[in-house]
Amino acid sequence: MWYLSPVEAWKKQSEDSKAIPETKCSDEALRKRMERSEKVYKLFNSIGKEKIARIKSTPPGFILNLTKDEKDYVMAEVLKQKLR
Repeated sequence: MWYLSPVEAWKKQSEDSKAIPETKCSDEALRKRMERSEKVYKLFNSIGKEKIARIKSTPPGFILNLTKDEKDYVMAEVLKQKLR
C-alpha cells in the first residue's frame, strides 16, 4: 500500500521535525498533524484502494473533522457495500 503505517509516519515525522526549525513548527502542531494523518490513514486503509476513488470528491476537511463514531460508521457502511 502506498500509505505509511502510523509507526512509519511517526518515524518520518521525527526525522522531519529535526529538519524544521522549532520556531516554524511546534510539538503541538506536529501532534495535531499526526492525529489527522492517522485518521485519514485508518479510513483509507480500512476501505481499500477500490473505494478510495469514490471519496476523492469529499473535501479533506470533512474527513478530518469526523468524530471517531462517524468514522466508524463510514467504514462500516463502505464495508457493507463491499460485501454486496
